[in-house]
Amino acid sequence: MRCFTCSLILWTLSVSQVSSHSQSVQSSDINLAIVSTWRGVDSDSAHSWVRYHIAVGFSRLYIFLDDPELDKDLYDELEAKAEYAKYPRLTRNTAEYRDQYWSA
Repeated sequence: MRCFTCSLILWTLSVSQVSSHSQSVQSSDINLAIVSTWRGVDSDSAHSWVRYHIAVGFSRLYIFLDDPELDKDLYDELEAKAEYAKYPRLTRNTAEYRDQYWSA
């Protein structure tokens, strides 16, 4: 299977001011992030997915590229796209990554 996508939605709440007397929230921002695992996703689908999730209001896109060799060109392409600069956080499943995060 060359195209695998699995998504999970996360909510984060950033409270900027809380009144010390009433403990009420004065101002807050709700940020929506999505986490997705990709393997062999074609360029058009990847760009469409990123643009769609930016357009509907996601503030962070966490994309885990499961096969770094297969997805190398896509990684480079997404990293180079200036309009995506603050949105996607790309992670490649490399040996170094596995050694750092998957070891017991």
